[in-house]
Amino acid sequence: TFDVEVELEGGGTVVYTVWPPEGFDLATLEVGDVVEVEGFLEEDGTVYATKVEVEEPEEIEFTGTVVSIDPEAGTFDVEVETEDGGTVVYTVWPPEGFDLASLEVGDVVEVEGFLEKDGTVSATKVVIVTEEEEPEEEEEDSGGKGGFFCTHPDAYHPVGKAIADRFDVTYEQVMEWFCSGHGFGQIMLALQTAKLTEGSADELLARRTAGEGWGVIWKDAAIGKAKGKTKAAGNSGRPEKAKKPKKPKKPHPVWGSSDS
Repeated sequence: TFDVEVELEGGGTVVYTVWPPEGFDLATLEVGDVVEVEGFLEEDGTVYATKVEVEEPEEIEFTGTVVSIDPEAGTFDVEVETEDGGTVVYTVWPPEGFDLASLEVGDVVEVEGFLEKDGTVSATKVVIVTEEEEPEEEEEDSGGKGGFFCTHPDAYHPVGKAIADRFDVTYEQVMEWFCSGHGFGQIMLALQTAKLTEGSADELLARRTAGEGWGVIWKDAAIGKAKGKTKAAGNSGRPEKAKKPKKPKKPHPVWGSSDS
């Protein structure tokens, strides 16, 4: 048998002892699992189940900022802005083969996966959208005003060509931005942000020229907002578990968390 705690309609909880149907493998259950039970409720509070199903983890997708990395545990934390203006932090278990060393605190990442009952996310996909660090090379920081590749348009700049190919824009457009004073790093950030928000790279670069930081631009563009439905954050900063359904009436399903 296993015990299931169910929330009552008027408040409080009740615990049912469940006899699973013949052939059910108790080893598939863990304490804390949310289960759906159908069967017959006896006067002593036991349930003779005709059906027991474990609820699958909720699918989740969001974009946020890496705030910490734990190489020993193999996880990283992502802060995500919620629709009500608050934030929630998810601990992410990356997919097999993901190189944790490729991440840095401040990176913006897209995550897809499953929200587990303990509030962590088992990711099936992690994509680094951009890095918040500015390029270190002076030419890229200051753009190429008056530089060789700006005064000799027939000479292809390998970085400019790579950016044009990667983001499906013309090389001439990339070099126009570069020769007007934007570094290649800034251009990449603008193109990545424009792709994510379906905005204009020209407008984003103009805002940078006006002195706005990428943090402000990303916040205004809603980068970091959860794309999927998330649970409300509790004191731990993790989403709360889904509320359990109301007390069933025989022979309707019983929902609750197992205590096997």
